[in-house]
Amino acid sequence: MIDKPRLLRNLLAGADVRYEPVDVDGYDLVIDATGVARAYAPPLPNDLKARVVQWRVRVSRPVGTTFMATRRQPGYSWIMPLDEEGSELHVGAGCRAGSHVLARELTEPAFRRLEVEQVVCACGAHIRLSGPDFARVVHENVWSVGEAAGLVGPASGAGNVYAMRSGLRLVDHLGDATGYVEALRKDFAELVPEAAAVRKVVLRKLPTVRDLVHIRRGWARAGVYVAWRDLPRVLVAMGRAFVASR
Repeated sequence: MIDKPRLLRNLLAGADVRYEPVDVDGYDLVIDATGVARAYAPPLPNDLKARVVQWRVRVSRPVGTTFMATRRQPGYSWIMPLDEEGSELHVGAGCRAGSHVLARELTEPAFRRLEVEQVVCACGAHIRLSGPDFARVVHENVWSVGEAAGLVGPASGAGNVYAMRSGLRLVDHLGDATGYVEALRKDFAELVPEAAAVRKVVLRKLPTVRDLVHIRRGWARAGVYVAWRDLPRVLVAMGRAFVASR
């Protein structure tokens, strides 16, 4: 977990930022860092997006990191402490985009565990879960980075560090499109089978044991470790979410 607003302020300090459309043909290189919008790179075939809702809350009783299956819709909700005491929390949930389930209904399994004293803020968005399509990272003079390139952990939703790593790879390979793509392929190839496994879950298909292994590895890359002995319980939880959503 990082303080993303503070990071952005630090990165933009002294920069001349202009908010206006970009004439792609007027530049030798355009970097598409528009996240889920992918505003300048061509659309991705078989793109898969999830709906994400989240709150920042203060609670009277500290709570540790917790993950739970959502109700009625395949996905999961979470509780993540934002301070050492566990008194300020990030509470959220994610499911397949387009769901008409209310935000608080998605996060109900999380909120019923909490004694909320104050809601600091709340927001919602969409996140790309389809993983990287290395054949479409570079399109002519438009190079994608971060979520625009599909570099989001499909099982965890983690993407901040991946975005910064891809930005470094781009700088390392300026003028060398093939080298940039191959560097991303080397760093992020494991996101491809992880994305395939997650796609099964959000499209209401039961995952195989191999799929669960890829999902487990995806969680581990985000710092969430699930013991092998707990994998059957994860499969049961996913099965319940699948059955409840039909």
